[in-house]
Formats: sequence, C-alpha cells, structure tokens
Amino acid sequence: MRAKQRFGSSCRVALAYLVLVGLAWGDEPVVAPPPALAALKEFDPALARTTTLGIYLRRQRVGLLTSVVSRAPEESGAVYLEETTVSLELLGRASYHQQVKVFMAADLSLIRKETVERGKLEAGPQVRRTILEQKESAWVRTNLQGEGEATRSAQRTPVKGPNYGPCLRAVAAKLAATPGAYALPAILWAGRQRKVTGPATLTLTVSPAAEISHRGAKVKAVKVRLTGKGDPLDLWLTPGGQLLVMSGKGIPYRFVAGTKDQVSRDLPEPAAPPALGTKTPKEAIEVFLLALARVKPTDSLDGVVDFKAVLADVIKADPKAPKITAKELATLFKTRIERGGGPMTKALAKKQLAKLRVKIKGLSATARIPQHKEPFRLRKTTAGRWLIVAWPSR
Repeated sequence: MRAKQRFGSSCRVALAYLVLVGLAWGDEPVVAPPPALAALKEFDPALARTTTLGIYLRRQRVGLLTSVVSRAPEESGAVYLEETTVSLELLGRASYHQQVKVFMAADLSLIRKETVERGKLEAGPQVRRTILEQKESAWVRTNLQGEGEATRSAQRTPVKGPNYGPCLRAVAAKLAATPGAYALPAILWAGRQRKVTGPATLTLTVSPAAEISHRGAKVKAVKVRLTGKGDPLDLWLTPGGQLLVMSGKGIPYRFVAGTKDQVSRDLPEPAAPPALGTKTPKEAIEVFLLALARVKPTDSLDGVVDFKAVLADVIKADPKAPKITAKELATLFKTRIERGGGPMTKALAKKQLAKLRVKIKGLSATARIPQHKEPFRLRKTTAGRWLIVAWPSR
C-alpha cells in the first residue's frame, strides 16, 4: 500500500506531539516568550529526569518512549539536552524507531534539534535524518533521506527570535506548578497541509492540580493543554513536572508513564467485560449501530462481534492483508470509532433499525438495511446467543 510505503507517515502522525504536527497553527505575528521563561538564566537541576512511557492503542501496548533530560555538553552552546527514544510496532509487520536530541537554552527555547527515524516497512528499511537549527537570522531545517547524504533538502525561514515548538515537554514541566495561560513563539514548517513556512503561536494552559487515577492509584496532577487552531493535546504532570499521561483527539495513541514492568504490558481490561451475544440478531445490530454512533461504549462491541470470524473473512478476501490478531483488529476498529470516524448518529441508528429485515436459517442469520447492498451476517453460539460476523461496507 502506498500509505505504508511513505516513510513512517502513520507513525509520525501517532507521535504528533513530538513535533506537534497535530496542531493546526495559524499565521501569527512573532510573540515574545512569557516572562516566566525569559527570566530563566541557568540550569535547573529539578528538570533533569528520566521518563518512560508505554505507547498504547486504547489498552494495547504498541511501543515505548524514553526521555532523558540532562545538562547539555558545554561545547554544544546549550544548557539542557533532552534525548528521546521511541520504538513503535505496527500491525506485526512494520516498525518505526525515532531518536531525537533537543538542545535548549536556559529559557528552554530551541538551539538545535537532531532527529533520526528508522522504519522497517513493506518497501524495506528506510532512514531519514532531520536537523533544525538557527543560522544567522534564519531557522533552517535540513532533511537527509537514506544512509549518508543520499538525498538532501532544506527549508529556510527568516523568522527571528526563539522557537519553543520542539521543547514543549520541558516547558510544561517547568510551568506545571504555575497555573495560567502562556503564549509561546514557534515555527510552522511547510508540508502537505501548508505551503509556506512562517511564525506560529502555541498556547499552553496550565490548570490547578486535581486528583486523577493513574495506573490504579490516586495522584495529584496538573493538566497542561497545548492549543493551536486544531485539536488540543493534553499532558498530565505531577505538580513537580513529572509527565504522567499524554493524549489528544488528534492522535490515536495514549502515552502513559510507569515502571519498567508496567510499560511492558497492556493496560488492564475492564473489570466486567460485556456478556457474549444477544437473544436476537436485531439486538446485536442495535448495540453495533449505537457503538458506531458513540452512544454506547466501543467496548460493548466485544459482546456482539466475533472479531475472529471477521478477521478470517478479511484474510480470505485478501491474503496479503496485514498479519494482525483478532484483538488488534478489534482495537483498530474501536479506535477509528472513538476518533470520530463515520456519519452514524443515534437518530440514524434508530431509523436503520426500524427498516431492518432479519432472516434466520438454523444457526445463521442475515439482516439487511434496504439502502445497503450487503447484509449483516450473524451466527448463533452453542449458548443460543447471536454474534455479528460481518457487516455492510456501505
């Protein structure tokens, strides 16, 4: 697929907060950094820390992020160095690894950023390196594709002044104890959604501390929201600045901090999974449609869909389809629903149920909505309950 052959594209979207491509910043005048940051003049030992986060697609662990903040080498001209390593596995057949070095000044603004991305995709191993730095009166981003310097390209912007875009985790950690709203200058680079590189403003809002549940424990945490003109990103940190959770509607994954053992495992399943199957085919389809409409929780699908049978049909129709498990298929399907995919509403679900025509033949059933070419197909379990094994594609 072309989508998989574009180097790490899906991975980079999933990890949007690392470079904040998920925020649709607009054209803005260059703003001055907030006084709380501009006043910083020396290294703060409290910001030196190691953070390990599991990367989760819903509750399924799909990767790991490790961040280490330390004093930068003297020859770098920076005060802080944040080194981040990300490993992500995609559908059992593709992998993505990213190493990032962010050199920051005393006020936590960017001096230099170095990124190395390695992907093992269907097209084979691929490497991409990016260097972002200020040269004279301009910010320059240099892209190197392949090993060595096989392909080189550069973008340049004459924007002067600080750039906080790649430094926001450190900024959030520093400001976590100080509720308020902060406008931060940054650079928005040209890409598929924007033709021109230029200045941008990101708003960072720190809320007062509140009690949250983190890996089964009650902890005091501060919510820091990063806002542009697109979907916001939310970071939950301790009042001392330790990152606990990162999530946002614009990215499919959640990043959850934990011990080495915790981040190596899936998140816990619900205490009470839904009962398997329904008394009638129509009841199963009602749960399915209301889950699509986001009226019922997506986990309710586990009680009415036989994802093993669905996966078997997918593989039969396309032997070259990605090799995933039924659990992974269920996770991907639920994630798509939770991110707002599809036009289903509660009213439309009720309307379609009213027109549903069900035919039962022994241990199988079909249920057709008039405007759909394909029916729902269901099977009856040994316990006499009905499960969906296929649904209309349109």
